[in-house]
Amino acid sequence: MRRRCSTGWQAMLAFVLVAWSTLACAAQPVVVVTSYAQEVISRVEDAFARAHPESRLQVIWRMPRDAMPYLTSEAGKGVDVYWSASGRNFAELAQRDAFVAMPDAVAKVPARAGGFILSDAQSRYVATEMATYGFAINPDYLKQHTLSAPQTWRDLAAPRYAGHLLFPLPSKVGFAPLMIEALLQRYGWQDGWALLNEIATNAQLWSPGGAFITEEVASGKKGVAVTIDFFAQSAIANGAPMQFVHPDVIGISPGHAAILRGAPNPGGAHAFIDFLLSADGQQLLAHPDIRKLPVVPAVYASLPAGQFDPYAATLHNGFEFDEAKAQQRMAI
Repeated sequence: MRRRCSTGWQAMLAFVLVAWSTLACAAQPVVVVTSYAQEVISRVEDAFARAHPESRLQVIWRMPRDAMPYLTSEAGKGVDVYWSASGRNFAELAQRDAFVAMPDAVAKVPARAGGFILSDAQSRYVATEMATYGFAINPDYLKQHTLSAPQTWRDLAAPRYAGHLLFPLPSKVGFAPLMIEALLQRYGWQDGWALLNEIATNAQLWSPGGAFITEEVASGKKGVAVTIDFFAQSAIANGAPMQFVHPDVIGISPGHAAILRGAPNPGGAHAFIDFLLSADGQQLLAHPDIRKLPVVPAVYASLPAGQFDPYAATLHNGFEFDEAKAQQRMAI
């Protein structure tokens, strides 16, 4: 009897240990370092949990300037995925051999959009979304000042826009340097700087600290602001009295994801990146609080009519963006 009871307890203990081990493995989080806003993170988190109930995300929020020292520190060894819109960080970390190659994921995304490289040529990081640059305008303000809506970058240099324009200060606004580099590569170094100087003559330079750049336009303090699309599109989707104009030269800024070498949960990391590139993950980008652009071309067919498609619309850019040149002179 005792032997039978002892055997029963041993069997039960073995069952509990196996069950605990299985649950512990299932509960191992996918650790993601990101700089995306809470509106993006929370919706992606919820959608990923529905698609992969066996997994959970552990999100560590770091701005790009803080992400580099974190990912290269001892703490970074516990990270599975880096997911952010910071091309400079991804390029530097790739040079340090910090990522594993993901050829299957990279194959889902075109190499370029409008002349701009999207993913890493060696498949070490993949584009998961993209954004464009353009003009947020207040139609009522422009009508009041008898101004037409600008359609090109050269329009912004016209004297009639003097005092009505906001332009981001490149040394203070993270999205501005790549936008300026796109113009310099499209128009050339001399003509590009000449055009930027003429635009700056008309503009009030904007930097973070006060009202947001699109709020200045929505409130009627200025008629035009040069900005990145999702700031304006999200505000418009939530009722701001603005429109967004894509100009003649469209700069494209992709966001990326990569799996860290030595990731504690490589299976979960691959599942998360596969989700970001899935139809559900890409369609989520069109949410009014996100308004990023998908990188998988087929997804555009399922989005609402009138959705801007950079693959179709940027064919007239007329140049291929030189990423290496941009990285070398971005600090300028």
